[in-house]
Amino acid sequence: MEAVKRHIDICFSPALYSEYKRENNLVVVIDLFRATTVIVTALENGALGIKPVADIQNAAVYGNQGYLIAGERNVYQLDDFDFGNSPLEFQREKVSGKQIAMTTTNGTQAFAAAHDDETIAAALLNYSAVIQYIKRSDKDVLFLCSGWTMKMNIEDTLLAVSFANDLLENSNFYSGSDSIAIANAMVNAAGEDWVEFILDSSPRLKGKYELLKDDMAWAMQKDLTNIVPVLKDNMLIKSEL
Repeated sequence: MEAVKRHIDICFSPALYSEYKRENNLVVVIDLFRATTVIVTALENGALGIKPVADIQNAAVYGNQGYLIAGERNVYQLDDFDFGNSPLEFQREKVSGKQIAMTTTNGTQAFAAAHDDETIAAALLNYSAVIQYIKRSDKDVLFLCSGWTMKMNIEDTLLAVSFANDLLENSNFYSGSDSIAIANAMVNAAGEDWVEFILDSSPRLKGKYELLKDDMAWAMQKDLTNIVPVLKDNMLIKSEL
């Protein structure tokens, strides 16, 4: 029996999610700089789970329930939170065996938008594992970019279309989406050096590069882990291939 072809699409922002939602979607959330990279790193270092929380007040409440709490707005760590949103903070000795509640400017908003659907977290760190997870699914695929304050950004778009292009080499996948074409125009312009392209093109990140450069270098490493964070009962836990 011939396999049913599965549709691939890219949504550039959580604000557009309702327009891209399909009943049978697997949603792949991307926040390369930095939330999904943080989530993958924390689980790789032994965290039991990450609870994405959209607002600051609700995240703080979890601190009284035995969770470590991670919080960031506009790159900077929130006062009285255990962590900000740098993957380099989530070291094994700090997070192993712990549950973490996390709120960020962009990434946790994407998880909030997609919480009713099967949802996973993707980064370069777990790139090949995400590809394998998607191939083993039977669902259509929506790459949901976290963007920046509900707007499109460059880095998430580059990663989303890289995933999409690799999957579209397989005859079991197809796309009729303008989003793929738009994102391919960007990735073709970016060439091999994404960071150089991003810094040349994004005033937002160029202005914060000194603050973010170590996090960006960490995030740009490919295939450091086989962990795929899966959202179960509003908790991201690892599904290791």
